[in-house]
Amino acid sequence: MRMGHGHYLGNRRDGYPAAGASCVRASGRDTMGGSRRHDVKFLVADVAPAPCQSGTDMRLKLSTLSVCLMSALAGPVVAQQGATSGEWRSYSGDLGSTKYSPLDQIDRDNVQDLEIVWRWKTDNFGASVERYSRVTPIMVNGVLYATAGRRRATVAIDAVTGETLWMHRMDEGVRGDYAPRRSSGRGVAYWSGRPDESDAQIFMITPGYHLVALDAATGRPVPNFGQDGVVDLKLGLDRPVDLIEAVIGSSSPPVVVGDVVIVGAALEVGSSPPTKENAPGHVRGYDARTGERLWIFHTIPQPGEFGHETWEGDSWSYTGNVAVWPPFSADAELGYVYLPVEAGTGDYYGGHRPGDNLFSQSLVALDARTGERIWHFQMVHHGIWDYDPASPPILADIVVDGRLIKAVAQVTKQAFTYVFDRVTGEPVWPIEERPVGESDPTVPDQAGAVRSTGCVARRPHRFHARDQGGCDRFARAASDRPDLHSPLFGRGAGRHPGNDPVAWHAGRGQLAGCIVRSGDRGPVRGLCDRTEPSNDGERSRSLQHELHPG
Repeated sequence: MRMGHGHYLGNRRDGYPAAGASCVRASGRDTMGGSRRHDVKFLVADVAPAPCQSGTDMRLKLSTLSVCLMSALAGPVVAQQGATSGEWRSYSGDLGSTKYSPLDQIDRDNVQDLEIVWRWKTDNFGASVERYSRVTPIMVNGVLYATAGRRRATVAIDAVTGETLWMHRMDEGVRGDYAPRRSSGRGVAYWSGRPDESDAQIFMITPGYHLVALDAATGRPVPNFGQDGVVDLKLGLDRPVDLIEAVIGSSSPPVVVGDVVIVGAALEVGSSPPTKENAPGHVRGYDARTGERLWIFHTIPQPGEFGHETWEGDSWSYTGNVAVWPPFSADAELGYVYLPVEAGTGDYYGGHRPGDNLFSQSLVALDARTGERIWHFQMVHHGIWDYDPASPPILADIVVDGRLIKAVAQVTKQAFTYVFDRVTGEPVWPIEERPVGESDPTVPDQAGAVRSTGCVARRPHRFHARDQGGCDRFARAASDRPDLHSPLFGRGAGRHPGNDPVAWHAGRGQLAGCIVRSGDRGPVRGLCDRTEPSNDGERSRSLQHELHPG
């Protein structure tokens, strides 16, 4: 088995929230925060380890705001996009996924005076497979738009009164039963092509993988978009898939850049795929007015395309996944969209897909108008550790050594934050490739990457969680691992670094590009030190993973 990771190429330059919504009233004036210079750190919220659980696929659960993991991006922020005018027009507040709002009406002095003025619940939208709602409503012109229920109804809610203004739900029949993400989804996208927004539309993706355009004022399908407001996303993948049973969908909303609606995909969970074949996760752009497919970016390159040679043999023809299942980020001024791409089928075995496997486990920048690749960085060559990026990249303008850089930061399950110039793709800080283990006696014949090297992001530092709450044996094993791609245990071990409790959920949190004042340039350390006893009555040992520059 040969592993590799960290490659740059350019061709042109549980505290779970309730399944519902609440509105609170605050006293005081309604003010907007001004633009300031700040030192910047990217805060990773919602990332916390939970006690160990049995099972072959242990996952650390999220616990809202119980631990923040920080990756220090030293340098002042000169510009912060953020939500404007008190609205929240995109899934992450803005296209850059900063999740930042300058509103300062609610502060430490009046937060205790907040009162609930209305509640909106999803109880009437049917049973859900979820224990909590993943949706982030957008808010435009005083209206909240969201999705709800297992069949993913789209709803419009008056932000002041909580009144349901309209609801739309598509009946997908049996096709919906085959959907890999039968959930309420993460939300919707908003678009308008006129200054007065009289043509405003809401775009959403159904569990059965239809792109639907709705009139934002009425909730009715837009008749001139696709076929009566619907585009079948199982068509136009450039590889035939079963229109009913193909296990492909999307739980994240599309992103709209200019007049182009860009969609990703989510497929069957890759932990234990039943076959080596799967539907590909190619990314596509559609005309926001007509629903016409404008372009397709093959995340698994086809013959004659850049990167095709990284899929040896005919593995490109049957391997699937390599999709963008997290939300996208975009720079409307540049006209670029940024893709956090997952691994190929499957997460933990790649013997059937030898080679580096571009563009799996990569950050890719595309021209949103044409789908042309601008630059990419592959974070893991031939990924077999489930180290794909699991959150949208964050866009921020930063100053490093006196130079203003339009940056993009991608947090990963490796517990590294990779930071690039989002125009050129050049790393802001050095990224090194170092040798990692080339074979494993447990899987001696697995063909791997061409480059069996591992990436080390020298700055910013690797972040981590302290005290694994009963996971002592994993923590101790992780501290002895020779490199990032070695299993937690030695010969014959049943664990894999993709389930490393230190790093796995680093990419799973709801990330925010927050601004905080700090002059600290040192290695980042855990913010919490839990003191609960572990299952054997002894306090778990704190484990620190630090990466020092130099």
